[in-house]
Amino acid sequence: MRTPLFALLLFACGTSQETPDASATNDASADVATESSITDAQPDASATLGLPRVYVGSTDGSIHVCSFDTKTFALAQIDATATPGNPSFLAFDAARTFLYAADETNGTVLAFSIDKTTGKLTSIGKVSSLGSGPAHVALDGKDGFVMVANYGGGTIAVYPRGAGGKLADASATYSFGSTSHSHEILADPSNAFVLVPNLGLNGVGVFRRDAGALSYLGLTPAGGGARHMTFAPAGNQAWVIDETASTITSFGFDPQSGSLSQIQQLSSLYGTNPASNTGAEIATTGDGKHVLVSNRGDDSIVVFDVAQDGKLTAKARVPTNGKTPRHFSIDETGRFLFVGNQTTNTIVTMTMDAQSGIPSPVGTPLTVTGPEFVALVYLP
Repeated sequence: MRTPLFALLLFACGTSQETPDASATNDASADVATESSITDAQPDASATLGLPRVYVGSTDGSIHVCSFDTKTFALAQIDATATPGNPSFLAFDAARTFLYAADETNGTVLAFSIDKTTGKLTSIGKVSSLGSGPAHVALDGKDGFVMVANYGGGTIAVYPRGAGGKLADASATYSFGSTSHSHEILADPSNAFVLVPNLGLNGVGVFRRDAGALSYLGLTPAGGGARHMTFAPAGNQAWVIDETASTITSFGFDPQSGSLSQIQQLSSLYGTNPASNTGAEIATTGDGKHVLVSNRGDDSIVVFDVAQDGKLTAKARVPTNGKTPRHFSIDETGRFLFVGNQTTNTIVTMTMDAQSGIPSPVGTPLTVTGPEFVALVYLP
């Protein structure tokens, strides 16, 4: 069974990158413009995986479906499915048969079936997110449940998946309080715990899970405005992107107890000092050797090397060739990264260097209004 998409990393392609000198600090005067080319690109393993389709959640209220040529990097919209509101985050089951969307405007989780021959979507229902402004939706590690985090009110909910991908009534809910802001919900690699970065509480809530039931274990402090997190493939380390502080908080993770132990905190920026910036997305490469983050304001993706103890070292800064990179993702082959520049309305394709983990833009950007989520999936 394929790895669920929320655990995948998204890669970007390109021909240039910025790599400050090792002695440079986050100072505006740092020399960060160095031209280079990809020397060790990932091999094309996509041919055996199925039909490549790129899905985009957009502020125009539609989920856009795009074709993608893995050889020429041609990206083109082929369909757009209108929704009642704002499909700000998407999640897929492992078989790529169903898609679930967080409708931020109406406080619902939308469910769709996926046509495997075209990638087009058909609505199969919706449920209340049991909170306002759902910011994130994900599946657990065995595809039995769909989970949602609500920014407004800080609530979360878990829904069993029924026949035909439809969602049943919630099997578990929890509220962090009216002034908190749950920003993401995800299962750890062992599928034994659920973690919730909470922007309002500046920390990560940890729950032990038993099928669709949750038991709250407590909140671990992170940086200012904990937004999203990613795990090492081995499941023993995790990293949180802190939105308001523009930092990354590194943790050791105990897969037996679910406890997080902070080991480092450092800037999400590299070689620059923009007047304003917020951290947005974070992902780990499939080999666990690199962590990538996106910065809104600096409009960059920064690549970090991962040491054995989980500590990060900044390695390269790659411009996103647009403004406000709210989301990026790496495809399951580790070859491609797609980034959505929300303010400049573009999807930029990048390819990953297999050794360095540095993405470089390729192809022609696709225009989509206000992209909030973008991912390449393969339909078997």
